Amino acid sequence: MELNIGATIKRLRKNRGITQEELASAIGVTTQAISKWERGEGYPDITFLPDISEYFSVTLDTLCGIDERRNKEQISSIINATADASYEEGIKIAREGLSKFPYSVLLKNNLAQALMGCTENHTVSKDVAKEVIGLYEDLLHHGTDINDLSPNVPFLLCKAYISIGKREKAKQIALQIHGKRERDRVWCQFLKDEELVIHVQNSVIQLLPDIHFMIKDLLNTSCYEAKEKISLCEKMIGIYQLYDECRQWPIGLIFSYQLYVKIAALAIKMNDMKGSFTALDKAADLAIRTDLLPDEGKPASLLINRIEFQYLSDDASEKAQLLKEIEEEPTFEAIRKTSEYKRIISRLL
Repeated sequence: MELNIGATIKRLRKNRGITQEELASAIGVTTQAISKWERGEGYPDITFLPDISEYFSVTLDTLCGIDERRNKEQISSIINATADASYEEGIKIAREGLSKFPYSVLLKNNLAQALMGCTENHTVSKDVAKEVIGLYEDLLHHGTDINDLSPNVPFLLCKAYISIGKREKAKQIALQIHGKRERDRVWCQFLKDEELVIHVQNSVIQLLPDIHFMIKDLLNTSCYEAKEKISLCEKMIGIYQLYDECRQWPIGLIFSYQLYVKIAALAIKMNDMKGSFTALDKAADLAIRTDLLPDEGKPASLLINRIEFQYLSDDASEKAQLLKEIEEEPTFEAIRKTSEYKRIISRLL
């Protein structure tokens, strides 16, 4: 049976908040010995085990990691019971669990989440907020990375700091968050009214280019039939229309007409010439509309009406860009001599 003594010593030492030097001095060994044990390159002499277990106030079974699996099962059961209970009962269960396993990172986090109600809209008192802050500050002091805890921990911790009037401290926590989406979610707590609207609209609009190019990546695979690829294009165009129902956002219009060109080419592969002409007409409509936009301004659409856009000038004609794209697409050779194709091209000249 593999013993996890070194890993256990390291965990207990960090939970206690002491250095390798301090532990070595307490039990009468060298710092190098402690370092070696924690790296798993050897075990303590059996004569040191009682002293180490007494120092950390744990049993020999705990020190050797023998009951670690049993403890994990119990901790998991406590967390599940907390989640299934009512607010007050959940706090009681979480407190009892932490009293049994006082050094458990998971149970400290469990109690903090129970106290905060585990929801964004739960109102907490200043006393509760202070207790939550105390639990998380203890974890952070002992080397726990806030990003390694559950995803809503930064949000709850920032909310707790805001509840006691420490907004600057909350901002410091928010800046430590790794993921942009998680950081944006937390950052919204510091904004109000118009500032919040502008921040959210900018965050929302930044999602679209990534989605657009991921859809294009899907279109370049062989995993979808032509009909399915057309459906994917239409769904993406629908997203642009959802964002910009007034059709005043140039990037959305440009990406949309590019997708209509893709639909037109796919329709030809399905021998649907009528569908191809319809898609090309829609692409022309959007290119022409884009060229008619003013040089700058704000769209009227509700989701993006606070965002200043620098519109395209007449020097960058989208009609010309679309014309070039259509003329260079080999798939359209099948329809180039038709009157419908020539009519569409004449709209772009």
